[in-house]
Amino acid sequence: MKKIGSIAVVGLFVLLYGDAIFSNLKYLPDGPMELLHNIQNSIKYNDINIKNTIYGILGNFQLSALSLNVAFDVINDYNFSYRFFSDVIYGFLSLIPEVLTGISVPETIAYHNTYYIKGEFISNIPPGMLGFAIYSMGWAGLFLFSYIWGWIGSFINRLLSNNMDNHYWIYPLYVLTAMDWSIASSGEPRLFFQSKFILLVIAYYLLFVSNKCFKKKNNIRRIDD
Repeated sequence: MKKIGSIAVVGLFVLLYGDAIFSNLKYLPDGPMELLHNIQNSIKYNDINIKNTIYGILGNFQLSALSLNVAFDVINDYNFSYRFFSDVIYGFLSLIPEVLTGISVPETIAYHNTYYIKGEFISNIPPGMLGFAIYSMGWAGLFLFSYIWGWIGSFINRLLSNNMDNHYWIYPLYVLTAMDWSIASSGEPRLFFQSKFILLVIAYYLLFVSNKCFKKKNNIRRIDD
């Protein structure tokens, strides 16, 4: 129960203020007071509170349900071509500045989903993970994506759960993973890669390295004993 309570408290804090904190870490070299000042301004400017956060989450579910219905209608149009999960590649390539490659990355599915819903490109409406799968390969994409999504989620959960007692920083990593998992659930790969993907990669790499060091240290102790 203590672990669940700790995760819930940290999760609520990161859910409310995570974006404001992480997006302003660039001001850390200017000193802690400058960092705190910019975090406070972000919270005030974005009107961050529990009520608005809940409304935002519920709004995402509403848009996902609408996008799913639209996706089924669109794939039945004979002019529609399946995207075959190409949006994952486009989303990853969006991390690379265009000035370095000279390649213009095509718009991802949220751009097109907006047009399918509103008839014009006036905003970006993510299709949700199920809508993303339908746009990619229809029913086959839905089954394939659901299997892969479930396997990845199960693997990450086992990995984090098995390390709860070995690393004190697993709790924030658990929450950070859940936040990015929620973003990935939007069905817009560009949002996922451009949010905290790099930070997650670094964190999991450190987890891998620390586990190897931990095992090596245990093996040395066993030999000495």
